Amino acid sequence: LTVLSPEVTDTLTNSPTVDFIRDYLENPLFAEQFDSAIEEQLGADSWLTAERLVGFLGGNTTTGTNYTWVDAINNTNAVFQTLFNYLQCLELDKFEPQATERDVTVRGHELIADNTLWAGIVFPNMYDSDEVVPPHVEYKT
Repeated sequence: LTVLSPEVTDTLTNSPTVDFIRDYLENPLFAEQFDSAIEEQLGADSWLTAERLVGFLGGNTTTGTNYTWVDAINNTNAVFQTLFNYLQCLELDKFEPQATERDVTVRGHELIADNTLWAGIVFPNMYDSDEVVPPHVEYKT
């Protein structure tokens, strides 16, 4: 989202369309029509009003609406950055099948060099040709 933020910022800051919407909604006549249409669609207790939308778009308000599109972008960026940082800690491909015990050992040494080895497990009584898991699975660590 950080890549998109400059484009969104430029659009919301320099767009004639956004300026027109802000100016339109600051006009009391149009604001009343907007509020009536929103109330009809969302109900009488709607949080969305012309004045709040003007405030969100960076215009002047009398209600003290302080949450703007800049806050929304910053909060969204913070959420995605936190999520990105967290997901980097998760590695979903922890299991790597190897054909032989020797291959497990060789790959284990490679992973030790990267400090990413969790464990090496060998199942001596299971074979690729087996169609079912044996009733008692043996393993070596």
